Amino acid sequence: MCVCSFCSRLASASEHLVSYLDRSDKQVVGTTYKDVHQLVDQVAESGFFDVVGRESAEPEAIASVTDPASVETDQPAEPESAPAGDGKSVVNCQSLLHCE
Repeated sequence: MCVCSFCSRLASASEHLVSYLDRSDKQVVGTTYKDVHQLVDQVAESGFFDVVGRESAEPEAIASVTDPASVETDQPAEPESAPAGDGKSVVNCQSLLHCE
């Protein structure tokens, strides 16, 4: 069994995805995966992201909303890429497909 950071994060992420897709009643961030899935379904069905055909969806308006430089936050900007500490690869597995 692999105990490297990459494999444990991959396992955790896959558990979250499976719980979300199964609409599990398991608790996550103060709610359940089932409730999160229902919320995502409602947003998707609302047409909020259907930009094609909207009269107000002009390229300039979309660009101003999606331009990260135009969004003000109270948090400091994170660097676009961070070195992996000691310069070694984060992946410690002998093989990504056959990690033991």
